[in-house]
Amino acid sequence: MLVGFWEMRSVVKPFLDRTSHGLVKYILSEEEWDAVKDLVNALQVLKDATVYFSSNDPTLASIIPAMDRIDEVFATAAVQ
Repeated sequence: MLVGFWEMRSVVKPFLDRTSHGLVKYILSEEEWDAVKDLVNALQVLKDATVYFSSNDPTLASIIPAMDRIDEVFATAAVQ
């Protein structure tokens, strides 16, 4: 749902901006839209890892680099 929300932001912004809808207080700032995109990216990394770890293929030698990648993504996002 969050991916769909992000992809439809060009429609969501004008919709929320109409005072007739009574939703003006829910308009997201550019920083909040950036946070939504960051959250989408972080959740995608976790989804990919979950799907991979749930398969029959993972070995310890492949899990460690995957965990390092997850750590790298979250560390980079935390710095920004």
